[in-house]
Parts: sequence; C-alpha cells; structure tokens
Amino acid sequence: MSQISENVRLMLVQLLPASIINDIKCFAFYDNHPRDEKNIDITICTGAGEVREYFQRDLVSSVNLQNEGVTTEIKLIRNKRCELFYLVAGGGELTILSRKEKLKIHERLIGVCNYKISDSACSGEAVLNVFLKYSEIPVVPDENFKNFKPLEYSSSPSCPLLNEPIVTQLKIKLTEAKFTVKSNEQSLKEFLHLRQLICFSVYTKIHPKLGDSLFSDNLNEVGNALNIFTQKPWIKTCNNKIVIVHTVCNGNEEPLENVQILIHGTTGKSIEYTTKIFEKMSTPPFWKETQSQKLLCNVESALVVVVDLKELKYNIIRRIEWNEVIIYKNEEHECILPIDAVTLSSTDIMGEQFDVMCNDLSDINIMLAVLATTEKTELILRHIKRSNEQNVTIDMFCKYLNMERVPNSDNIVVHRKSPYHALNGLMIILEGRNEGTGQLAVAVYSRCPSQTLALVHYIQDAVPLRIITTTPNYKITSKSDTFSSYNESTAIVSEQGPNYMSYATSLLNRTSLVLDYLDNSMISMCESNDAVVLNKIGTEIDLFAQGEVGLHEFKKKMWDEARKGVEILAEKRVSVPVSGGMSVD
Repeated sequence: MSQISENVRLMLVQLLPASIINDIKCFAFYDNHPRDEKNIDITICTGAGEVREYFQRDLVSSVNLQNEGVTTEIKLIRNKRCELFYLVAGGGELTILSRKEKLKIHERLIGVCNYKISDSACSGEAVLNVFLKYSEIPVVPDENFKNFKPLEYSSSPSCPLLNEPIVTQLKIKLTEAKFTVKSNEQSLKEFLHLRQLICFSVYTKIHPKLGDSLFSDNLNEVGNALNIFTQKPWIKTCNNKIVIVHTVCNGNEEPLENVQILIHGTTGKSIEYTTKIFEKMSTPPFWKETQSQKLLCNVESALVVVVDLKELKYNIIRRIEWNEVIIYKNEEHECILPIDAVTLSSTDIMGEQFDVMCNDLSDINIMLAVLATTEKTELILRHIKRSNEQNVTIDMFCKYLNMERVPNSDNIVVHRKSPYHALNGLMIILEGRNEGTGQLAVAVYSRCPSQTLALVHYIQDAVPLRIITTTPNYKITSKSDTFSSYNESTAIVSEQGPNYMSYATSLLNRTSLVLDYLDNSMISMCESNDAVVLNKIGTEIDLFAQGEVGLHEFKKKMWDEARKGVEILAEKRVSVPVSGGMSVD
C-alpha cells in the first residue's frame, strides 16, 4: 500500500473499511458492465492470499487462494456470455476465479512465465494467452476458461456479414435498449413500493386505536401512601420520544403492585404511550429498569412515560393537553393518585434546552431518558491483533466514532454530535473484559436493531483495527492455523427454556376470540339504528358496537386466556441450544 500514490489511496479509503487498507497487495475496480448487475465496487488481494469483493464498504464475497506466493496483479475478464472471471497472478502461478453466486477457484496454472490478453486473429474478441516456462507456444482456454491447449493459428476468413459495422452498431443499440428497459422497470417497482407506504401511513392516521384511551373500572380511592418528590414532571425529548419523569418513593411497609400511569388526551385522539419503572442505583448508569410493575419499600424510583414525538409533530392542533393519574394496588385495594395536567405545544419543544442530547450529560435524568427510549443489545468485541497493537478500550469509540464520555463514569459513551447521524442517541456501556482472550463485552442501547447494526458497520469501516463483533451466543473459529489462538468452543450448551409449543395454543385461542368479537361487532353494527355507527360500515369496525359490557367481557376473556398461556409457559421446560458457531478469517 506504501507504493500507491496518495490520490489512489484516498479513493480506496472511500471504498474499503479502514481495517483492511494496510493489508492490500493489489486491487481492481469493477467494470460496471451493462449486462451484469452485480453489486461490486472493488476487488482486492490481501497479504494472506485472500481475494475479497466489496460493495459500499461491505464485504460481498471472499475466497482463499491457498498459494504460497504473493499476489502481484488481479484483472477482470469476461467470456461471451458476459460471465465474470478474475485473473490473479503471482509467485509463478495464474489462478482463475469464477464469480457467479460467490467467488470460487475455477482453474489454476503452475509455472507461468507471463500472460497477456490480445486479439492476434483480428476477430474483435480478446483471447487469454498464457506463456509457460517449459513451452514457447502460449496456451489458450476455451470460452469457459477451461481446457488450456496450445494456440493454433487459423487463416480461414470469418463470416463477412458479422464484420459489417452496421451489425456492430445494431448490437450496441440493442444492448442499450435492454439496459434502459431494465432501469425503467426498477424505477416503477420503487414508485409502487413508495405509493404503498404512503397509503399505509394515511390509513394509520385516520384510524386511531380506540383502546388506548380506556380506563379501568373500580378505581375510586385516592392513594395517600406514595410520596412524589417532583412537584412538576421532568419533560424532555430524547431519540424522537417525549420523556415524562415522575420521581416517587413508596412509603408503605408493603410493595405496591401493578403500578401504571394512565394518560388521556383532552385535545385530540387517543395517545400511544408506554410506562416504565426504574430504580435508582449508586453506580453507572445510575438507573435500572424493573422487570415487573412493582415499587419496593423506601426505594427511590422513577415512573417514566414515553410518548412518540409524532403525536405532537403531526398534530394539526398547536398543542396537546392530557391528564395523568398513577394507579397501583395496595393490599388488594385499587388506588389512584391524580397528577396535574400536562400541556405541550410546538414552541415548548423548540430549542436546544428541550433535547437531552444538547444538555449537560452530568444530569442523571439524561441517563434515565436514554435508557427509557432505547433497547439493550449485548455485543462481544473480539480484537484480532496484529503486531504492536494495543488493546481496544472505551476511548476507541471517542476517537474514531466521535462519541463522548459521560461525566462521573469511566465506562459509558454517548453519540450526540449530530441529530442527523445514524448513531445519534446511541449509548455504549463497557461491562467487562476477558484479559485472556481480549474479548470486550459491551451493552449497546439503541432506538432500534438497525441502529445497532449500523454501529457494527461503523466499527468495521472507521476503526483501523481488525475487530469481530457478534452477539454473545455466537462463537468464532479460524479457517486457518494463523488465527487458531482465537478459536472458541462451539459445543452446544443446553439449558431449561420455555415450552413455546404449549404457549402457541394460547395464542391461537386469543386469535379466535378476536375474530369472533370482530364478527359479532360487524353484525351489531348492521343491526344498529345509530346513523354514526351505520356510516362506519365498510370503512372501520366499531369496538363499542356490542356495548361497554360486551367489550369488558371480551377483554376479560383475553386476559384469562393470556394468563393460562403464561402459566403453561412457566410450568413446562425443555432443553434448547443457546450457542451457535461461525467461521472467520
């Protein structure tokens, strides 16, 4: 790589991950043939004798040449059917690779002195000529680059019609027409897909979920044993979500169960939201989400309501108002605790002060907002070391991925450089390191799985180290003895897990209940005399068509069936494999 000019090096940096730049021996750009639509940008040969194809900085296919010499040149060549082949030369060998579904060794010649691609017969078709050390006559392959034989010169004239310039021009026009038609077909498919997405988006906006604004019955007792520390809720935006935080403490001698926050909009349609409970900790990340809706005794906790920002962004009303109540169960009694109404307008969410990513990270509520609006994914980072390379640390994310350390912690970094970046709002927590194998265990908190996948791609593209990133249930083994020290045991580990087959019966029963209820609701709508209900026929199903009593009976049946399924899931256990295997170069 040191012999390549600087302008070529800059181009390679744009096409290849940073971790592979220093290992390139030779490369060839893809020819973008109009009759071949393979997604390839560049093909390289590494110092380990491996040929790799990359597209948009991602590895597409690879193959190990298994030769002892060092590759010095790689070229693209095609046959009459426009099939792609590679010529890889080096160490007195010429290896021909075929490229159909993936790279494959097609033919190998040993004792090669030189080779050239020429048209000595002036037929308009280039031919591969390979000169061997023990022969002065070059050998040529057939049209599939197989069966190499000595070159035979022929003086017989070719067909005069095929040499006419008009025929060549017509063939070029035909190829251009086929390429244009195929491009137009692809544009039409993309347009139809976009139209379907628009129709679905419009449908979801004009058909809200009526069940989101329903309150439970028999909540007529005001709670007096739940201490609220925050007079006004802490409200910010984070990861395209509105986060509302109430800091509370259970002053009872018994835990409070089934704790929820119910909100009901007063200025528009029902609001979609999620209630989460976090317990305060003394160590980073300072908050831990509980697995059950329960408040322990004398433990400072946070009740967090997460609302999608689109509820305000796409609302035609300039502000949203909703009422909040905290409901909980105390000694078999259902209790409610009213909270002041919350009002949000478009001007409230304007400016940097409302976005947690633009504020000081030392506020522990900011960590709470990130935890409430993200999903946790555990990853294992394996550093395949070259000579004189240091261990991977948390500072690597700050240096190469533009992330920032969280104050008062030495193992947490957050990305907040730009709201338009794919990693914006992502948080990484270093959980531990295996000094023996060099493995780094991290917890990634992201908005969605695709953001975690983007992090894996950025680690490969931007970090100039060879790092293999997988989830904990994957094991790696080396294809060669060079990296055998990184091999991991791929033995199947069995543990007791839930019997999902038994739980499937509960899902089928609930599906049948839903279908029956919808059918009966449509029948009740047809029998109704209410003009509003009759106007809904053919466009939507009125869930209240059977009355409020019928709806509550339906919900009770659904809860009972779900409870039965959970009980079956807890009682029966089966052995399931929890570890997989993968190979790596």
